[in-house]
Amino acid sequence: MGSDRVRILVCEFVTGGGMAEEPFSADLFAEAEGMAAALVQDLTALDGVQVLLCRDARLGPMAGCESLTIGAGDPVEAVWAEGARRCDAVWPIGPETGGVLERMVALFAATGRPVLAPEPSALAVAASKWASSERLRAAGLPAVPTVRLGEEPPPAERYVVKPDDGAGTVDTFILGSAELAAWTPPSDGAWAVQPLVEGDAASFSMLVGADGRARLLACNRQRIRRLADRFESDGVTVGALAERRDAWKPLAQRVADALPGLRGYVGVDLIDGPDGPVLLEVNPRLTASYIGLSAALGENVAGRVLADLLPDCVRMKDMSEHG
Repeated sequence: MGSDRVRILVCEFVTGGGMAEEPFSADLFAEAEGMAAALVQDLTALDGVQVLLCRDARLGPMAGCESLTIGAGDPVEAVWAEGARRCDAVWPIGPETGGVLERMVALFAATGRPVLAPEPSALAVAASKWASSERLRAAGLPAVPTVRLGEEPPPAERYVVKPDDGAGTVDTFILGSAELAAWTPPSDGAWAVQPLVEGDAASFSMLVGADGRARLLACNRQRIRRLADRFESDGVTVGALAERRDAWKPLAQRVADALPGLRGYVGVDLIDGPDGPVLLEVNPRLTASYIGLSAALGENVAGRVLADLLPDCVRMKDMSEHG
């Protein structure tokens, strides 16, 4: 990192080869592509930063950066590792589901390159709905009580059941108390049970520095439709709940304190209820709320992450130059 130019490997799991042997899911692809494009745009707007982007061979190149192409039959992790060794640092984006993000971070850390991600201990807690709830509630935060499927849940008329390491609304079900007792999950793995909390779906985006200090960026509205037995996501409106900023600002630091090792961009999902916010989960990575965030704030969020976690590697341009 002593040269005038810094090379960052951006590896987004869905579009970067992690699903090279599988058909793309339309829902997963749209969000994944949006996050990758937003991050590449931010990074390439920085003076002296070049991007090498992991890219599924079925996709075309992305403007402004070089592609590291991965096709069916390629040794994905070996290609990713070689890409990391060609760069000065790595920025992984991936779901917690199945330990994907944890494995990506471990793979890149083994190359000796700095990885722009939280520490493994924080990733492990954030990957589990149950562990996250336990940690946040132990710290006195208003998190939804969560038990494992099969354990006695707190009294409620309706419950939300989801994979313990799930992402978004995928495989998330709404069940009555009688239904819950007889319910069989559609797939193996650990499942989390939470009382259905009334209120509006929301989130906040924050940065956590190398010193553990948190900065609230935006309060967002999650466009979630509640159907009879499940939820459907229709995206997020970044910054739509700006009036909640003063109330939620202390929560950002308390979440960071409760999960030592959080670093960089973090998204926190919650329900904005009549009695205040109820925290649902902590996402230790870029989320859909990152798309359009820099433009909404008028500053380069990726640049802020680099300036804090890799302070010697980048000279930021005037933030007004961000498109």
